[in-house]
Amino acid sequence: MLIDKMIRFIRQNKLYSLGVKKVPLRLENYESKINHFINFLMPYFYYDKSLVTFVRNKKAPSDFHLIIDNVLRNAEKIPCGLLFSIYDFCFMYCFFDKLPALRSAALLSMERQLRDKLMKKDMCSDEAFKAYFLACIELGKVDKVKDVLELISSEDRKLSESLLKTLVFQSEKISNYFKLKSDFFDLSRSRSGVDKSYYNYISGKTVAIVGPADSDEFSGAEIDSFDVVVRLNVKNLESSDDSDYAKIYGSKTDVAYYSSLAKKTNFALLENTLSFAVVPEGMADSINYSNKILIRGRTHTPDFVNGSPNMIPIAIFDLLNFSPSYIKVFKCDFYSGKKIYRDNYFQGTSMTNIINLALHDQLSQLSFVKNVYNSGLIDADEACSKVLKMQPEEYFSILSNNFNG
Repeated sequence: MLIDKMIRFIRQNKLYSLGVKKVPLRLENYESKINHFINFLMPYFYYDKSLVTFVRNKKAPSDFHLIIDNVLRNAEKIPCGLLFSIYDFCFMYCFFDKLPALRSAALLSMERQLRDKLMKKDMCSDEAFKAYFLACIELGKVDKVKDVLELISSEDRKLSESLLKTLVFQSEKISNYFKLKSDFFDLSRSRSGVDKSYYNYISGKTVAIVGPADSDEFSGAEIDSFDVVVRLNVKNLESSDDSDYAKIYGSKTDVAYYSSLAKKTNFALLENTLSFAVVPEGMADSINYSNKILIRGRTHTPDFVNGSPNMIPIAIFDLLNFSPSYIKVFKCDFYSGKKIYRDNYFQGTSMTNIINLALHDQLSQLSFVKNVYNSGLIDADEACSKVLKMQPEEYFSILSNNFNG
């Protein structure tokens, strides 16, 4: 059932670039997945007879890397939507060594195709603007973002608050641009009800975000020293048979951020632990909770160029909207450790874990947190900082060792 849901998710995830849909993926045995990959490549290569001939003659699994190399050599001819589909396919099946080059090719293709349309003032959807801006941010082409913002400002066009804040939080240059252009967009949001209470609770406070990574670093005392301690998908009082657990992870919990796992959480068990539970928007009125905990539906989620954000970026982005004085991330290694999660956190099978990594696109997660970190908006512990300083090739080399043995 979980696999079916994930495949449906992929099929519904349209790439916003030029009306190009992502190609649905399937879970099959090794040899059949390669043949499936070749089958969905073929219709897009009609414009290059030499490439069609090459692909048709390379149907053995051992030839897969040769096919990807040829795709990269022809990347300028391939729609960016297909390049991201190939990237997703390689991630799904753990061909990690090809991912950095494929992602760069897809981003460059997206930036080039969309910039031509934007500068010609062709009609573009908000999704196209989003794709262009986020591609430029990840490629480090911030000045091009400002050029297009000036262009659409002259047309008095408004963009979504979540996109604008995603840009602001990821780039100091863009942040300063908005300060200089204070009348450009209204980034304020009226606060009422639980949002107002949450603002009063977070504003001006030091906040520790504690992730679920396996760790032996004794950070518990530092974590518990923060004004507010945030954890993810808390389902009961944090405990462990390990006597060092509190020394490593701390014992304090004030706020918990939830994915859809909130539906399976009995908040009555947490009424003496949590002050706030932050759940997906629209879920706050339909979950089992105690009247002692304020349940808030989160309204702030970062935009990604590929994949959907997981809990660490969601918590960072949402908290930044409530003006904390300082945020530090603990126990988040972006799955680069030998274990996916610590022992008493959610545990999936090896297959569902890699599917989750592919659907969320870990390089999107890493890129967003890295940009926010480099902008000085958050701090991170030693393990997280180490990963944030990695180049994509080094990061995927570690994932390859972990998942491919």
